[in-house]
Amino acid sequence: MTPVATPIDIRPLTSLRFLAALWVVVYLMWPNLAVGGMPALAAKGYLGVELFFVLSGFILSHVYLQAFGEKRFGYKGFLWARIARVYPLHLFTLFGVMALGLAATAAGMAIDAGILSWKTLLPNLLMVHAWGFAGEAGWNHPSWSISAEWFAYLTFPVFAAAAWKLRKRPWLATGAAALFLAALYVGFERVA
Repeated sequence: MTPVATPIDIRPLTSLRFLAALWVVVYLMWPNLAVGGMPALAAKGYLGVELFFVLSGFILSHVYLQAFGEKRFGYKGFLWARIARVYPLHLFTLFGVMALGLAATAAGMAIDAGILSWKTLLPNLLMVHAWGFAGEAGWNHPSWSISAEWFAYLTFPVFAAAAWKLRKRPWLATGAAALFLAALYVGFERVA
């Protein structure tokens, strides 16, 4: 496999990713501030996760789509690069929550039973806990986003194949994406 050439760095996206992450932090921390009500912008901070996902998808396509279409894409190397980016911190936080939960329990403190959800440990370790395998949010609940991201990484070749075939037909690609998202939304609503 020929290595993937590094495409032009789009610096403003780094700033936008930082702002998306900050927006989520403000959303999560605002209720802990003694300032009264939550402004509408802060109340919509959960959308920072979606913005971050959209940016990640754009960046993955920017970096890998050309190589995928020209058959220079190495799936194994792609997955290794992705897991090297997210898994160490995922494990660190998972075991950190475990240590804190066990220490709190040993000290006689009451903690939410879902935090040390031993039946969801394996799905959390495998990063499939947001795929419906865990049944409940346990351990490090915000890591659902890492699990969703892992799913996107695993399925990237499927979406890349569609994007490559429709690259010269942007209206068709946009329409197909809109239909796919609508079907996904309807399907999710029925399952949830």
